[in-house]
Amino acid sequence: MDFICIGNVFNPNDCDILLESGVETIGFNCDPRDIYFTQFHVIKSIIEKYKKQFHYFFYFNNEQNFVIENLFSRLAESDLYDKEHMTLLVKNKDISDLEALSDYRVTIQVSMNSEVSELMKMDHIESFLIDHDELKDESTNNRMFSFLERMTQQMSVSKKKLMLKIYWGSDLMESLFDFFEIDKLYMMIDQSIEKDVKKVDQQLIQEYLMNYKILFHQG
Repeated sequence: MDFICIGNVFNPNDCDILLESGVETIGFNCDPRDIYFTQFHVIKSIIEKYKKQFHYFFYFNNEQNFVIENLFSRLAESDLYDKEHMTLLVKNKDISDLEALSDYRVTIQVSMNSEVSELMKMDHIESFLIDHDELKDESTNNRMFSFLERMTQQMSVSKKKLMLKIYWGSDLMESLFDFFEIDKLYMMIDQSIEKDVKKVDQQLIQEYLMNYKILFHQG
């Protein structure tokens, strides 16, 4: 199930369930202001255990570059850094900061207000993440279609990939899949799939993943 990335992974015990469900990509929240922030020792223990069984995304929201570089340096010191299996997912970064991250594989979250033409030129930016619900909120006016048309034209030239951020149980706009070839769906562990505070309902997440697998004819 390489078409789904599960973000906000914070409990090593959930990784076995994700593997059993066919998930091949997981993400860590590296934003210290977020309730789902994952401490380095947890990230390290998960990568040590699962190694290349997963591709790993590392989410940073407007963090300074030295913070990002420090995390990957610490992984390298533990002989755990593997560029092939690791992607940096960033939000709210300016052009100069992004240019300085050229040593890493990068996915950037963009909004409908983002200017993406310069981003399209950066080889190390491999894909863009857009929020399904932001698009859905604008689906009754021309703003959404203007954004989609602009992205479609630029992506056809740059050969970048697209990830779609969706929410557990939300109704998908099927028209989006007429505009884009979606490389991955990105979903984050949150309160809607928890039995208690930061305790995932593993049966519920398996049911959701099975439904998405059927919906997208995977496997």
